[in-house]
Formats: sequence, C-alpha cells, structure tokens
Amino acid sequence: MNPATKTIVATGASSGLGFEVIKQLLTDRPLHATDRYRLILGARDVARTQIAYDALRFDSARHSLAVLPLDLEDLGATQAFAKLVVERLDKEGAKVEYLLLNAGLTGENEADGAGVWGLIPQTGIGKGSVMKLTMDLPDAKTVPEGAQNILRAFTRDDFPEDPEQIFLTSWGEWWSKDVYALSLDKALQDKWCPSKEEIEREAGLSA
Repeated sequence: MNPATKTIVATGASSGLGFEVIKQLLTDRPLHATDRYRLILGARDVARTQIAYDALRFDSARHSLAVLPLDLEDLGATQAFAKLVVERLDKEGAKVEYLLLNAGLTGENEADGAGVWGLIPQTGIGKGSVMKLTMDLPDAKTVPEGAQNILRAFTRDDFPEDPEQIFLTSWGEWWSKDVYALSLDKALQDKWCPSKEEIEREAGLSA
C-alpha cells in the first residue's frame, strides 16, 4: 500500500461504537482528506464482522481491512491475535499508528460505549448488568457523536506534561488526577491487578 497508509489495530469494532468509528473513517470522516488506512480488527465472529464491513462498500483500492479471530476471554487466543498482527505488520513493513481498544465486558457480555468517549447508551455497555443507560441521562451522546469523539482523540497532541494525567473527557478536557487518585495508588494496583505472570499461570500458559 501507499507509504502514507496509516495502520489502525482495533478491538470491539464488530458492532456499536467501535463499528461506527471504523465506518466513519472508511466512508465519510477520514482523519485527513488524503488518508489511507490499513485496518486490522479483532472479532469473535469473524464472518459476521466481515459481512458487516463488506456492506459498507468502502473504497478497497484506497483502504485495506482484515478481520482476525479474537476472543478476549481466552488469553491464549488473545496472544495468538497479537502474534498474527505483529507477523502481518512485519511482512508489510508497517507499524501501528493507532491502537483502539474498545472492547469490554459487563457481566457475561461483550460491550462497548463508555469511557473517555462519553456516555453512549445505544451500545452494549449495559448488557448483562443492572446498569440501564438511556438518552435522557446527563451528557448522554449518540453513537455517531461518540465515534466522532474517538476520532478527535486520535489527533490530539496537547498532552499534559504529567505522564499520569491520562484521562481525556468526552468534552475535550484532561481530567485532573484528583478525580482518579485511587487508581494511581501503587498498593491498590498491586492488590487488584494481577501481574502478567499470575494471569498466564491462572490461564495455564506459563511453564
């Protein structure tokens, strides 16, 4: 592909908010008018996801799109996805410009739609939980609006000097650290966040 092609690796893009982000990039809202995209998407249902994107009838001479198998509840499958992505990029002499980790879980269901992009009720974020989101909630945004917020975040370059100030709100402001101070507590991180070795051991993948 053209040397100016931008590579985007994304999860949670088979439906909802993630799908809308990729759709806007491919059809009517590129980050820059001349952009070309190399899209590598991870999805549990590869065939269904591929059909959904084929239906967009995007310019395949300008953009490429590959859907690879990914089950985030299976650590081995997740590692296999990462390996496939690296091998594909090495073969094409490419690098990742944008990494969109949009997939999430609520209860036993995959979901997307909340986080720094804003409160997006019309996605799967409330499935399998008691949390019910509606458009009459304060700061609620439509799926297209949420996708546009993500795309704006792709091109932000006004990063704070403090590397721990990492949360960008959906209205375009960097949250002060006092809002999420507990998440920066090292003791709490060690208590609630298992190490890579512990995760692999629990999944039966360590030696």
